[in-house]
Amino acid sequence: MAGIERALKKLEKRVKVSEAKKTVLIPERYPQLDLFMTAGITAIPKDEMASMEHPIFAVEDGDTRELKYEHNGDVIEIIPSVRGRATQHDKDVILFCVSKLVAGINKGMTPARTVEITARELLLFTNSDTNARSYTLLAAALDRLAGTRMKTTLKTGRPGKGGSKWFGLIDGAETVTKGPGDRMESIRITLSEWTYNAVLSLEVLTIPREYFRLRKPIAKRIYELARKHCGDQGRWKVSLDLLQKKVGSRALLRKFRAAVIVIAEEGPLLDYHMKYLPAEDAVVFYSQNEAGTRAITTDLEKERGGAVGERKRRPRAKRTLR
Repeated sequence: MAGIERALKKLEKRVKVSEAKKTVLIPERYPQLDLFMTAGITAIPKDEMASMEHPIFAVEDGDTRELKYEHNGDVIEIIPSVRGRATQHDKDVILFCVSKLVAGINKGMTPARTVEITARELLLFTNSDTNARSYTLLAAALDRLAGTRMKTTLKTGRPGKGGSKWFGLIDGAETVTKGPGDRMESIRITLSEWTYNAVLSLEVLTIPREYFRLRKPIAKRIYELARKHCGDQGRWKVSLDLLQKKVGSRALLRKFRAAVIVIAEEGPLLDYHMKYLPAEDAVVFYSQNEAGTRAITTDLEKERGGAVGERKRRPRAKRTLR
């Protein structure tokens, strides 16, 4: 145990964790939801695996470009509407719907593609405020989700024939308002068949509720990739340019690098320690479990061994007698 503790202390020193710095998380607004999840009253957060892997949602303000992404034979094209491209924060709406459908499946039900919810329960689930501005932002998110179109060769659910498919990120939404201010009360959201098929096949991963507390869209996106690739196996290393491609950032590489370093220095990214490797221009993630601790220890031993070997290879300066 002493070796493991030393490894963790060295990692914390390397990533410069500082409580004085601005945290990567916004405050927890509804701590009682943890009790409701434990009791099975509220759904456990789930994320759909295909959209975790590929950059479908915008991570930067003002990103209204059309995006064409190709990786390992998969092709995805994103076409925004006049209202803009759906953002990583907008995806919270889909995650709530996916979580409710999976909860139904786990209870033996076959859920419909149209999900009926209240606006308030969605805002609570995603750790959002429940003031008037939040309802306005929710309506804008529904606009972008319904308006953003996607064309892809990537299949979800049962394998099908080759070819491409066009669809909206959601097929539609209908709201009911109430009161003098016409505040949104209930919502009917119809998921795309692409998302719905993934849910029926349980192509999902559990994510912590703290995901909705992540302050920055780019931090949410990087967390999704760490959860998908690192999971519980301990370690995942990725080059910075590939990480940028998977995140979907349009920033210059040097600016993306700076954003990644800031996130790494703010402390653990939920379930994962995150470390930038300047010598390799890469990022490594360690899961916060026994496998991750072993990976940290192994990497530190390799670093120490490499440093010792380098010192041994250096020629010693010749001493001259006087």
